[in-house]
Amino acid sequence: MKRFLLVTSCALLVACGGDKAQKKSTPPPVEKPVAPMPEPPKAPEPVVVTQADPSSPVVAVRLVFRSGSVDDPPGQEGITALLAGVMAEASESMDAAQLRRELFPFATDVVYHVDAEATVFRMRVHRDVAARALPLLFDVLAHPRMDPRDFQRLRQDAITDIEHRLREGDDESLGKAALATYLWQGHPYARIPEGTVQSLKALTLDQLKAHRTRVFTRARLVAGLGGGFTPEVETVFRDGVARLPAGTSWESLPLPELPRLQGLQVHIIQKDAEATPVDIGFRHGLSRSHPDFIPLMVATSAFGEHRQMGGRLFIRMRELRGLNYGDYAYLEHFLQEGSETLALTNIPRRQHAFTVWVRPVEKDDRVFAARQALRELRKLVELGLTSEELERTRNFLKGYTLLWEQGVNRKLGLAIDDVINGTPQFLASLRARLETLTLEEVNAAIKRHLQAEDAVVTFLAADAQELKAFLLSGAPSPRHDEKTRMLDPREQEEDRAIASYDLKLTPERVRIIPVSELFER
Repeated sequence: MKRFLLVTSCALLVACGGDKAQKKSTPPPVEKPVAPMPEPPKAPEPVVVTQADPSSPVVAVRLVFRSGSVDDPPGQEGITALLAGVMAEASESMDAAQLRRELFPFATDVVYHVDAEATVFRMRVHRDVAARALPLLFDVLAHPRMDPRDFQRLRQDAITDIEHRLREGDDESLGKAALATYLWQGHPYARIPEGTVQSLKALTLDQLKAHRTRVFTRARLVAGLGGGFTPEVETVFRDGVARLPAGTSWESLPLPELPRLQGLQVHIIQKDAEATPVDIGFRHGLSRSHPDFIPLMVATSAFGEHRQMGGRLFIRMRELRGLNYGDYAYLEHFLQEGSETLALTNIPRRQHAFTVWVRPVEKDDRVFAARQALRELRKLVELGLTSEELERTRNFLKGYTLLWEQGVNRKLGLAIDDVINGTPQFLASLRARLETLTLEEVNAAIKRHLQAEDAVVTFLAADAQELKAFLLSGAPSPRHDEKTRMLDPREQEEDRAIASYDLKLTPERVRIIPVSELFER
């Protein structure tokens, strides 16, 4: 049979060949292969950080979205912060009152914080109830209620917060926000996360819903679980993360590189204020991965560690002269965590500024205080630290950094910061570097990166025109005799040098801004 089929096939081929010899046939059209449909890009999987501590009775969850006020579209300033508040309020399955009732037996809440480049949702709960409590957190993030009444109420709360708390009732926060506004002018960091009064009034709930699909997705998420969690709790946690919207691939929004300031830029915020906070700052190009960052951290701590009494500014401005209740310096963006003295975690930024915060001083001392802070900064640059200051600060930080990771919540936050900043085990690196750091290394880093000439200074003042005229006059600003008579002769001579310190101001670099214009548009 096989042989027959072969012969038959050959005969057919011969016949076909004969036919081709007699008549030219048209070849059949060649079908072009159809390219397969490209698969949609897959969203990157969220980064998951775990910090197990079996001895802890507490479970901490931190969901850090790499989204913040830098992602607010023009004209929609404040949308990310408002969206976070509306999302944390309720879920599709329960309104705000029901959510509070469900959370109450677990003694916990959904807490959130919005900064320029990150938004954090977190929960802290006892491990015995964590498996039942965590689904409530993920429910509000995966299926937020987005209730129109919640939206309208929280939007009005945000407007009221700007108009009354920030502008009228919290002069220290106002001074810091004003400093950021003018220090980062022309940059996304110049916007406070709360937005502006007019942008908030214009926001709609539909805009919030559309914004959510872009910024609060797994593609932007670093999810952290810490403390005494069990395998069951970890399963609930990972299942909750998987329920969040996937989003699309994400890259950090490019940030502009601003040119160096030229000379002192003074901004006087005109408002009634019983005392005057003075805020000073300049931008720098360092991040935590830079080799000079840790030497400068030590120098900044020696100059003015937050809420600590050992810094040079504190000793010379408060202890010796009683100007105010504290004077501190910061190498990177700083927010205090609640009532603690420690820095809030998960507020990462890709660009930083060196700032000095002079807590409120009496009206008659405001120019003297600004001059002294700038003069002390210039002396730090020119003379550096002393060996005694370095050793004292080194020993202080060896102990103080142990508090930075106190508790499962802070430890988890620091681990997440390491991921976002690309600095694995930063705290361990800092401690190791403290052991070997030399005075020459610290002072060389100070000279390379710090300065006191090209900076922004902000004042609050009711008599803004009078203050501007006095600053431009260059006249000395001596303190009253009764405030200086207790100083030793060397410090009295120092007072005279401070009082006549030349700020080198020109009219175009001293501006007055009515407080009602700040954060309005």
